[in-house]
Amino acid sequence: MIMVNMATGIVELVVLATGALLLFQHMAGRRMIATTGGVAAPHDLSASVQ
Repeated sequence: MIMVNMATGIVELVVLATGALLLFQHMAGRRMIATTGGVAAPHDLSASVQ
């Protein structure tokens, strides 16, 4: 469970950084926002379960 949580955190960090960069450059669309939220949700769920 710890390894999955760490891997999810790394993936979340990469996706959020990419999303922030695209938003900063005004290039993010609905898909990127949905992907970012979809990746962040399982990590938040995992943190609340722990």
